[in-house]
Amino acid sequence: MAQGTTYGDLASLGGSMQAVAEACGDYSAAELAQMKEEQRRIAVQGGTSPAEFERAFKAGHAMGTKKIAGATSAQKQKMCNDVRAMLGK
Repeated sequence: MAQGTTYGDLASLGGSMQAVAEACGDYSAAELAQMKEEQRRIAVQGGTSPAEFERAFKAGHAMGTKKIAGATSAQKQKMCNDVRAMLGK
C-alpha cells in the first residue's frame, strides 16, 4: 500500500468504483456484493473496523454516484472504460 494510504481510503475508492460500475451496468448485483465483501475482508484483516469500512465505502459510493451523474456522455464512457480496465471486465 502506498505510504499514507489507509484501508479507509481504499474502501472509499472501492465505493466510488462500485458506483461507477453500477451506472455502467457491467456487473450483476451478486458480483458487486462479492467484490465489496472481498474489500471488507482485506480491510478488516488490515485493522480497519467493519463499521469504519462501511462508513468509508458509503462515502465513496455517494461521491462516485454524484460524479457519474454529473458527467457528460463522453466522460461517463471514459469512467466506465477506466473501471472496466481496473476490474478486468
